Amino acid sequence: MPKLIQYCLFDSPEVTELPVMNATVGDYKQNMFVQKFRPKTTTDDCYTPPAVYDAVKNWVNENLLDLTGWLILRPFRPGGDYLRENYPDGSVVIDNPPFSIYSQIVRNYTRMDVKFFLFGPALSLFVRHVETVQYVICRCNITYANGAKVRTGFVHNLGGPRLCMAGDLSDDINKARHNKAAYQKFIKPSGMYSAADLMRFVPKEREKLFLTGGAEIYTHIEGRKIFGGAMKFDEMETNKLKQLDDERA
Repeated sequence: MPKLIQYCLFDSPEVTELPVMNATVGDYKQNMFVQKFRPKTTTDDCYTPPAVYDAVKNWVNENLLDLTGWLILRPFRPGGDYLRENYPDGSVVIDNPPFSIYSQIVRNYTRMDVKFFLFGPALSLFVRHVETVQYVICRCNITYANGAKVRTGFVHNLGGPRLCMAGDLSDDINKARHNKAAYQKFIKPSGMYSAADLMRFVPKEREKLFLTGGAEIYTHIEGRKIFGGAMKFDEMETNKLKQLDDERA
């Protein structure tokens, strides 16, 4: 079965071929065992800090669905294919999907009758032509483990009012964000800076700072995807940036 992925600013076309929904929990566990030995590659990694994920899962448990006895699925992992996953009865997806195909995933899960509670891009949270889902709107930015800082909301089909403005979930996520244990921060090699890293060096006055930088843009470092890519600076410019860091500390 071909996998349709279209990256665009607008809603993606619907996938017409869907998997047969007759799997059991045993099938799911066997599939997970096989998945461990497949290559871990993806173009849309966005690793959720564990403490943030736990805060979201606990909110679902307390407000929408008692998760006791439910099989919680996280199909959006490196190398995974959510359309080929098994979704047995008694399972619910609580996960952070690739935002580039967010609308497509919501439509497909709705058609497949999969129970879900998904992270979503807050600024484009609503999905057209899907009337059977509910939205949770928060006031929070989540800094994911790959460095992406995204204003995040949620979509689900677990019932309740069409819209929930969740101040409690916002607070729980913001508390988790400030828990240093929530983030397994990736320390880039010396001299390696992403565009987001470099923003802190922009002069505050009406001045300019010119850097030569390197010709190559690194999208992965030590097997980790770097959000937005990174540039390698020579020793002289690296020392200049470190000095600016020290002066502003």
